Amino acid sequence: MPLSVSVRDSTKALAHQTATLKESLKALVKSLPPNPDVRLLSRNCCVVSSKTLMTHRIWDHYTSWSPSYWINAEMETALCNIIDKARPENLRKTVVQILRRGVYEVKYGQTMHIHPFVLKAMRRAWLRG
Repeated sequence: MPLSVSVRDSTKALAHQTATLKESLKALVKSLPPNPDVRLLSRNCCVVSSKTLMTHRIWDHYTSWSPSYWINAEMETALCNIIDKARPENLRKTVVQILRRGVYEVKYGQTMHIHPFVLKAMRRAWLRG
């Protein structure tokens, strides 16, 4: 009988540790500094110079024109959703993949590019923490 109690307690402890880790990762993402290339007009509206737009062109030109690529709040929401949905055994792998590649495959064939400024700040925070 003590074995089943021990397994149950271990499972609860692991679930608690995973939840704590996810919350700390989301806090790290939410604490990223604002993008200096962007002038926010409101939470969902920003101004980016055409020169900056052209220097950040990605092969998928729709990504570099997307507000979620430029506005940290949009990027934070997307990254927090990725962290929330990651299975405990894949959480570290998912975060490391994002930090290395700067891209996350949302669905098969559909990717989300992380803005270089956000990526650099995430890498700094990940190495520091």
